[in-house]
Amino acid sequence: MEEQTIVEPQDQMLKVDTWLDQFEEKIGLPVYTDVLHTETEKYLNLTTEELERLSPDECDHIGIHLDRLAFHIQRAYNRELAHVTWATENLKMCIADKCQSYRGSFIQQEQQAIKGDDYATKLNRMKCFAQQRVDRLSFIASSLHKRSDKLFSLKSKRLNK
Repeated sequence: MEEQTIVEPQDQMLKVDTWLDQFEEKIGLPVYTDVLHTETEKYLNLTTEELERLSPDECDHIGIHLDRLAFHIQRAYNRELAHVTWATENLKMCIADKCQSYRGSFIQQEQQAIKGDDYATKLNRMKCFAQQRVDRLSFIASSLHKRSDKLFSLKSKRLNK
């Protein structure tokens, strides 16, 4: 009888990431990276006084930077959301046959089936961590985009003076 090799869920998710990266590249997006510019922190922490002293060109430069950062954060959010979806669907398939072996509500049966299976436990942990990252990234991109828009408005006001 042929022995089946069990692939770790992390390895499977990396393969899915590669496929999704190829999809993004195919539709014209640049290669994904999680490296951010060090100037970001400085721009996010500008005081009101510092904002008032910005020239139109500085407003434009910072606005463009924050808009790019918003895109980057949205992309990271989307990646993590894809991880949650992938882990959720794989978890369902992994425990589908096992839930009936346990007593209690459906949720209790699911949790017991997950707890009783090492692979399912790893998948659930990955899903939880990805969901936590989604929760942390939620609304940051739109907030950055709003800041960028405010800087572009500030630039316009400066040019019209």
